[in-house]
Amino acid sequence: KLNVRWLTALYCGSRNLNGVADMICLVITLSGITDRQGNSLTGSNDVRIRVLLGDTNGSGAVSVADVNQTRNRSGQIVDGSNFRNDTDCTGSISVADVNQVRSRSGNSVTCP
Repeated sequence: KLNVRWLTALYCGSRNLNGVADMICLVITLSGITDRQGNSLTGSNDVRIRVLLGDTNGSGAVSVADVNQTRNRSGQIVDGSNFRNDTDCTGSISVADVNQVRSRSGNSVTCP
């Protein structure tokens, strides 16, 4: 059971997902999705989501680049440009975020 956090420029949230671990690629199939005119979604309905805590730059790997980026943003209030660095979802970037990213260094995941 993993408490999965997702970070967007507008929302930081979490949900408990049974059987979902860190360092995994989830494939979620969407159904019943329509546009504003009511047209159904066509084509591939699969969305791939990489679950990798600490990957603040979105590269697919946690490295010194993520640690440095988070450390350089420490003390900042979260906004649309730095939301991925708030790994503990407190609304600001702190040494706790830096330490969490550092502890995950070396982890990676690829989504096919």
